[in-house]
Amino acid sequence: MQEKPKHGYQETPPSGYYPPPQHQPQPAINVNVQNQNIQQGGFGGQIYTKLTMMEVLGHLIIWAVISVITFGIGALFWPYAAAKLILNSIVIENRPVRCDIGVGGQIGHIILWGILIFFTLGIAFPFYIYGVMRTAINASRIV
Repeated sequence: MQEKPKHGYQETPPSGYYPPPQHQPQPAINVNVQNQNIQQGGFGGQIYTKLTMMEVLGHLIIWAVISVITFGIGALFWPYAAAKLILNSIVIENRPVRCDIGVGGQIGHIILWGILIFFTLGIAFPFYIYGVMRTAINASRIV
């Protein structure tokens, strides 16, 4: 039951006044941490690769044949294929990594780097390898 005002009138708030919002309780967030490494701030996850030496050997043989047949042009595509092979074999926390780099994305880089490698007499080739790795990693995602 409300009390009646003492003076016989009811107070009205000034114009533009909005009462503070009523406090709404927030739902509780339950976090169950089972791995002690995560509790200590470490990653605590497992990262491994499913790549075997036989797959690597087969990959090297295929790309050596492709490079011979294409008179060395295939050698410029090999680092992309190697990076994709390695990245697609990685598993992080039971979730695979997928590299989505395609031939269309490779051709522009290969033309640019091929010209740089030619004009620098091969000095740009080590930088090309790192550029390929950067491009492949940026095109990867955890599935």
